[in-house]
Amino acid sequence: MSAISNALISLLVPADRGQRVRMRVWGASVVGYLLYGGVQMVEVALGLLDRGVSNALIAAMALKSLAFYGIYRSGINKRLGLDNALTVLQIGLGCVLSVWSYAVTGPARGAILMVLASALMYSMFALAPRQARALAVAALSGLGAVMVLRTQWGTPPYPWRLELVHFLFAAIGVWTVAALAGQVGAMQAKLRRQAQELKEAMARLSLVATRDELTRLHNRRHLTELMTIAARQHERTGATMCIALLDIDLFKSINDRYGHAAGDLVLQRFATVAQQALRSSDLVGRWGGEEFLVLLPETPLAEAATALQRLHQRLTEEPIEAIAGQRVSFSGGVTAWLPGEALEATTERADQAMYAAKTGGRNRTVLRPPPAAEHAPQAATVHAPGGSP
Repeated sequence: MSAISNALISLLVPADRGQRVRMRVWGASVVGYLLYGGVQMVEVALGLLDRGVSNALIAAMALKSLAFYGIYRSGINKRLGLDNALTVLQIGLGCVLSVWSYAVTGPARGAILMVLASALMYSMFALAPRQARALAVAALSGLGAVMVLRTQWGTPPYPWRLELVHFLFAAIGVWTVAALAGQVGAMQAKLRRQAQELKEAMARLSLVATRDELTRLHNRRHLTELMTIAARQHERTGATMCIALLDIDLFKSINDRYGHAAGDLVLQRFATVAQQALRSSDLVGRWGGEEFLVLLPETPLAEAATALQRLHQRLTEEPIEAIAGQRVSFSGGVTAWLPGEALEATTERADQAMYAAKTGGRNRTVLRPPPAAEHAPQAATVHAPGGSP
């Protein structure tokens, strides 16, 4: 039985979440129309309303409800690109039906003014203040036109004095709704601005928490988190993961000779070139000062050496204007991570290899296999094009 009911719901109600929300609002309006139709039938039974006129008005309400159901169920409203909920159209048609009802209801027509105000109440939460005011003007204009027509040519005519009072009460109610809509709209706009500002602030905080401010690379704390995640993945798959530490050669002398602003430009240029030279799957981050860490997932040690050699080559092609068109180089150390090994131990091994590269003449990368690797080769050195700086 539940399967049948679920299938029926799937058939009648769209799967899209936004459309389901709109259908709930539509359902509330349908309930209102059913109640209103019931009251009209009571009026017919009491002799206050012509049955044919009542049936025509009920048919119009049913047609409006069916039309909007078809729009939401088919998704036509989503393809319009403007007001997906068609709120202005819905409220406008509701006002038209209310004014029509006022024109035909006769002695009980004063109660319709409350129905008209309630139709406009939706504008408080769904429309911009300008749209709510425009609807209020249109509704009052339509109501006023009907009052004039019924006082002049109605059968029987509506008493003009009573219609004047009705119009004044309607104006008070409608403009109260419009004023409240303006206040609600202003509050909603303020909340949207605050939400956007909060979103932007959270994005900035996230950036500060995960990115180095100068180079926009991953910072050390975030790199540590990413290495931990990568280690878990590689432990499951058994693939080799390499870690490299890179240190820009003679960076202190660059700062001393050309100034810290030039040093900052060197760091930024190095970060850009490193991202371009390495694979998109490799993670590059600033480890501290002029040191950078590279995480090479699913990469054997020999391939990691090739990747860093490519970076050495790219740097020889990158003169930097801030330091009189000179080129920078780096000393690197790279090693492979062993499953189960502490990442601190792997990083320390890469650091030792990097130190060996610096003491061995700079502008080179030293490979240091993990000591526990079976048949591990001895440490090797990858020389950069052009030799030492």
